[in-house]
Amino acid sequence: MNPSAKVGLRDTVELIGYSAVGAEVFRHTLSRYDYYESIHPVIDENRFRLEQGIARLLGKIYDDAGSVEQEFENTYSESGALSLSGARFSDGTINGDWKALRGADA
Repeated sequence: MNPSAKVGLRDTVELIGYSAVGAEVFRHTLSRYDYYESIHPVIDENRFRLEQGIARLLGKIYDDAGSVEQEFENTYSESGALSLSGARFSDGTINGDWKALRGADA
């Protein structure tokens, strides 16, 4: 078994939202298909994030074997607008603001 695999999360996306003070305020799990093919308020709507008090969103995308294929982090302004966004992929590739969000050693 792959040590990075999370039991039960296969072909799945896990989203966790945090307030500006770090409290968890949102948690949602959905299929990878739904994640890529649908619109999701937590990703796509400033108003939803503002209403929920989401200042930071962490996401993990699990492949069909349950291994993390991608992890990402987004931060949002007080109005709910995207401030920073970054991702790290299973092959080690990073993009966007990943280092700014996670530090130089990320």
